[in-house]
Amino acid sequence: MAESHEDEEQPVAYNLEEVVEYQELLNKYAALEEQITQLNNTIAERDNTITTLTAENQTLTEFKQKIDREKKSALIHDTFYMLSDDLKKDCIDNIDKYSYDEIEAKLSVICVRNKVSFDLDKPEEKKEPVTYSIDSIDDENAGLPAWVVRVKEVEKQKNL
Repeated sequence: MAESHEDEEQPVAYNLEEVVEYQELLNKYAALEEQITQLNNTIAERDNTITTLTAENQTLTEFKQKIDREKKSALIHDTFYMLSDDLKKDCIDNIDKYSYDEIEAKLSVICVRNKVSFDLDKPEEKKEPVTYSIDSIDDENAGLPAWVVRVKEVEKQKNL
């Protein structure tokens, strides 16, 4: 039995452009590629936004820490001026770790334990009393306040 070439089926040439299912899949593939491109662009924009916000947050955090540190330092050095640096050493060394209230509490306790004087005037602000000599030999009214001069004038008038 000899087979003839006529019985053999000839390969059929297909044109993919004519296959409806192929065209639908091709359109869906193109739409999905467009969605992927859009999603990648959105992700890149969000990454840029996150980077910008992170940098701004870091800048603001550093600024806040600087302000807090200055406020705490003023508390340590100005409010609790009567304590020695040795007594304030823990608060100075841990100024960034302790909150403002914690520093104030620690230094207040140190003041009480050491029976520190709570004078309202700082030592450098204390002033010597002003004295006047009413019986000045040089110039009768030299350096005297106006009210003292007036009192002396009234006294002279009464003595006349």
